[in-house]
Amino acid sequence: MRIDEEGRPSFPPAKNVERAHRSETRKVLIPPHRMTPLKSAWPKIYPPLVEHLKLQVRMTIKARAVELRTSKYTTDSGALQKGEDFVKAFSLGFDVDDSIALLRLDDLYIETFEIKDVKTLNGEHLGRAIGRIAGKVRLEVLILAVGILKSSRMGKQSSPSRMQAVHG
Repeated sequence: MRIDEEGRPSFPPAKNVERAHRSETRKVLIPPHRMTPLKSAWPKIYPPLVEHLKLQVRMTIKARAVELRTSKYTTDSGALQKGEDFVKAFSLGFDVDDSIALLRLDDLYIETFEIKDVKTLNGEHLGRAIGRIAGKVRLEVLILAVGILKSSRMGKQSSPSRMQAVHG
């Protein structure tokens, strides 16, 4: 190690050395009521993961899961997270075409919450609360956000830069 005239250490440039490939794996659990839609949409789901993100993908029916793994051909460091978000979006009820937007855009994300975690509602009160949120989501659809309403679970796919333009 050399020290320059200002007292800072000076290191030689790093050598271009081939790094050993480290395989990472993620498992996305699929709810039982989404297994049939997953099976029927599988020919549309796996090509973007394999061809675009260059991940290795398999659907395990017994474990009700989709397993994603990086390969030596995976170039994007965030590919595994994007793939997991894509499959998770489909398992939450989004269409395949809406879920593919998660792969193509970097600043797109998914938010989900259980209405009963926010406030304890039953019967008609819960229905009215879902209706109010549906009205809000319907307005956000006009500004390029996509919402999914299912019983008391809410899901929203949106972009922070687009939302700032509207709310800011």
